[in-house]
Amino acid sequence: MGKDLEIAGYTVLPLRLPPAESKRAKPATHYLYLRPHEPRIPDADTPRSLFVVNVPIDTTELHLRHLFGSQLAAGRVERVHFEAVPTKKKGGMTTAHSMVANVSKSKKRKRVTVDELQNQLDDVALPSTWDRELQKSGAHAVVVFVDKPSMVASVKAAKKAGKRKDGEIVWGEGLEDRLPQLGLQRYLNHEEVRYPPRAELLRTVNDFMTMFEAVAEARRKEQALRAQEPDEDGFITVTSGPKLTSVAHEDEARELIEKQKQKSQGLEDFYRFQSREKRKERQNELLKKFDEDKKKLEEMKKRKGKIRAGSTKETTVINHVDKTILIVNRRHAKKFSSAFDDQAQQESERGYESFKEVAKDIEGLVDILWVTGTPSLQIPYLISLAVYINTYLPEYPFSPKATFRLLKKLDSVFASLLTGEDADSGAPLPGFESRRNVVSMTEKVRIKSIAETCRVAVVEAREQVDRPDDEDDLSDDDDDMDDVFSTDDYTAPGRWEMETARVYEKTIQLLGDELGKAGEFCDTNLAPGDACQAEPSE
Repeated sequence: MGKDLEIAGYTVLPLRLPPAESKRAKPATHYLYLRPHEPRIPDADTPRSLFVVNVPIDTTELHLRHLFGSQLAAGRVERVHFEAVPTKKKGGMTTAHSMVANVSKSKKRKRVTVDELQNQLDDVALPSTWDRELQKSGAHAVVVFVDKPSMVASVKAAKKAGKRKDGEIVWGEGLEDRLPQLGLQRYLNHEEVRYPPRAELLRTVNDFMTMFEAVAEARRKEQALRAQEPDEDGFITVTSGPKLTSVAHEDEARELIEKQKQKSQGLEDFYRFQSREKRKERQNELLKKFDEDKKKLEEMKKRKGKIRAGSTKETTVINHVDKTILIVNRRHAKKFSSAFDDQAQQESERGYESFKEVAKDIEGLVDILWVTGTPSLQIPYLISLAVYINTYLPEYPFSPKATFRLLKKLDSVFASLLTGEDADSGAPLPGFESRRNVVSMTEKVRIKSIAETCRVAVVEAREQVDRPDDEDDLSDDDDDMDDVFSTDDYTAPGRWEMETARVYEKTIQLLGDELGKAGEFCDTNLAPGDACQAEPSE
């Protein structure tokens, strides 16, 4: 006789799987491992139980009954517990109606507890949509026989079957017509039973509601009995009215709390210290909100007008400024030509007649550049506009108001860029948060040179105009400068001489102090070998 097939105490039972329908399928052997059941916590069924490992995925209770009862002819199986499948005790599938009947029958019958009713309520479920359950690969099961001799005989029969060489046991042979089919037919059946009949659904819902009411009634009775039992000190709490459930108790407590709050609302300011505390809390809240609003405002100021390099806004600003500068140059080239040009031409195509018109267009560009809040755009364009002013100013009749208004605005802008703060308000400028010296030394020298040249140009333009003409020019200019320079207060003679002395006053003062301390200026862009030039003294 052959040797018993055992692995780690398990008896090996080879099974031949039924042939598949495919022509290319080859015969396969499946190995079943079994031994007497030895759980950590034994129960009454342990001596007559068999632990089976590596059951096929299509295993059902009928398969194991047929294997041990017919194919091995060793013993009868009482029930089978599969892995990860909740087991139900014997008699646990009684209907809801029978359980309710047990509750309402004579007291001589065994009283049904709330836990048992709750278990029955959990068992009520909708019908399954699968006609056959499948096991996972390598799953195990516990086979409970009718008695211990049947279990022992089954183990011996499995050992004998493992040693036989005449033929293996065919798994599920003879059960083809007694089990639902697998494969495509399984999924067709699943699709069909996904929508059970209305009568079956109604019956399931009715069973659930009946069992739910039975559980609620049993809990109510238990609470009533518990309330009648004496406590640890031997006292029984007497209550009036109906017995309340836990949910009702919570609602009642909530109502009492709300009533207490309503009663105490009028007493919040009853004492003086309560009023003081309320005022302090209100003040603290207002201060907190004020600080938050202040921080938000500062962040908004920092973000205001800033344009990222390479963005669409920057491209739009550059295109607009370049286009406007081109128009200014064209109109300057056609100056004093209104008598010869076509009067139907647009204003942007006609030549300038006075420096007042030039100052108006350039001032608009200065305002746009100032609003951008981007030093990389402001500095080069403002320097270019200042150069244009020095070039155009001597070629037109002197217009004091427009000229000094524009030069004062440029002076304020250059002073703000040099210090990194608004010259009027003292607020920090956008783009100067990380560093102050945004204007390079080369640009500072250029600005100072432009400012000094402009002062000379203004003086020369003033000398070419007679004083009576100045007075006439004053009457022809706009009245906007009256608000800017407070012209109504100028009663003493020599008004424009004072304004001439203030041309680029802030800029020259800042650059004179800074460049004077530097001693000499050396341009970093000079070619190798070029010498640095000393700063000329004024």
